[in-house]
Amino acid sequence: MSRAKDYYRLQQLDSDIDAKTARLAAVTAALGQRDTVDALKSAFEQTQAALSEARSRQRDLEWELEQTKQKLAQVEKKMYGGSVTNPRQLDDLRQESEHLRRRRGELQDLILDAMMVVEELEGQTGTQHEVWTGAELAWAEEQEALHAEEIALREELAALRTERREQAARLDAAGLDKYERLRAKKNGLAVVPLLGTTCVGCRLSLPSADVQKVRADAVVNFCPHCGRILVYGGPI
Repeated sequence: MSRAKDYYRLQQLDSDIDAKTARLAAVTAALGQRDTVDALKSAFEQTQAALSEARSRQRDLEWELEQTKQKLAQVEKKMYGGSVTNPRQLDDLRQESEHLRRRRGELQDLILDAMMVVEELEGQTGTQHEVWTGAELAWAEEQEALHAEEIALREELAALRTERREQAARLDAAGLDKYERLRAKKNGLAVVPLLGTTCVGCRLSLPSADVQKVRADAVVNFCPHCGRILVYGGPI
């Protein structure tokens, strides 16, 4: 393998290592991350709490309605049973009866409203529970896949780093230092192919004499425009 191709292979390994390292960081960050699932669970629990409160209110209203009906029956029994004959007492009973009738009507309306609220919340709770439990299952499957990917990535990176050390050992110290400095300056891309007369790194064309030098591969050649190491990639 020529010197330029030695550098190019090192570049390929470094690019692969960079990509897999970035992916490993993303996978590691995603492991245990359940904000979306927890948000769905929280929404379900909030609606469930609201449903419990709505049911409790409906029961309270129904209890009050039953008490009101019983009291109204007692008042009307006194009014029409003949046990009360005093006009003033009868008038008081009449007023109380009217009040209880009004309250009975109000409670019946409130109970209908409460029943509608309960029905709506029951529907929301059912939907949210289905969405949340589905998300939990999907999350568990995703976590299992991410964990397997994490293991694979670590193994692949270990193998790549071993090969990278072996590849770097083939290069002289000065050349390796030049390569590392180029990688730092050129956003990780120190070696690029020359396709035809065009440097893939900067997309600029090289003079024919420079192209011939790259093709000959007698020494390591650099792009006169961007300074990257060039390896001949063939005609376009």
